[in-house]
Amino acid sequence: MKHLKTLFAPVMLSFLLLACTQENDTIDDSFNLTAPIYQSANNQIPSESLDNSENGIYFGVIASGVDRSRGKIWINVGNDNRYNAYAEMVDGKIIQFDLKAETKEQSATTSEYTYTNSAGSFNLDLSNYNQPVVSNAVLNGVSYFAHLVKSRSHNRASAITTSFEENNNPVFGGTWNLISDGSISDPNGINGEAVTSLMITMGTQVFIDNSFENYNANYCLGISDFVPTLSGNSVANTVMCDYQSSTMAGGTVKWNLGYDPLEAEYIDWRWCEVITSGSFTWTNEAATSSRVGWIVMDL
Repeated sequence: MKHLKTLFAPVMLSFLLLACTQENDTIDDSFNLTAPIYQSANNQIPSESLDNSENGIYFGVIASGVDRSRGKIWINVGNDNRYNAYAEMVDGKIIQFDLKAETKEQSATTSEYTYTNSAGSFNLDLSNYNQPVVSNAVLNGVSYFAHLVKSRSHNRASAITTSFEENNNPVFGGTWNLISDGSISDPNGINGEAVTSLMITMGTQVFIDNSFENYNANYCLGISDFVPTLSGNSVANTVMCDYQSSTMAGGTVKWNLGYDPLEAEYIDWRWCEVITSGSFTWTNEAATSSRVGWIVMDL
């Protein structure tokens, strides 16, 4: 039985929301030829010289502890001598952060950082940069969870965000997010990267799974010991993660999530069977109650 780390949402904090405005400034093209070009965190290429350093680019998923707001997040920790973060939410919102002024002076001597904007903030602990920890994430007074990996120049991280729900019962549901840190490339001989972590959020709890089961996909793919994979066949948003087991909410959840973006179809890669969505069956520890539902990707 795998043991998952269960965290509880921090106490809600209130933030004074500031109105944001955008200015259409006139750009002097001659100036741009010599001005340094700064890229937001999501467009940063991890520096090879920082692959084994606390500095660099961290990537992962961020999801609400209250509703199903979710997205992907990139955090720049001095990759280009700057410190900022960029979150791209499923609803299209872009949220950007800068390192808190008080911690800028300490950035060379600390492993703890606070990123902030007018709507909220989060703390980042890089005491072990191979296991980055985000805490106290709050936006617009709502608590969020995040799970990160270090994205390296030769191991670029990727993620898939989804939502899940029990059939006909929206109360038992939340977000379901897969991450690959890029460290296991082409595990099945069809390109792609092995899935390395799962973050599930439901209500005020988060569940993290870092262990995945190989499964028999011989009938469909000719591989009897298939490693759960993202971006198989070098196609973005391809998900091959069937016949999995995780622990959440005081029980065990058996789940399948497969998607073929070329055909725009969910598929069970064990049998090459087209299905309507990903699926899960949750059973409590006493085996006296179960819930069955769907998992749907954000595309």
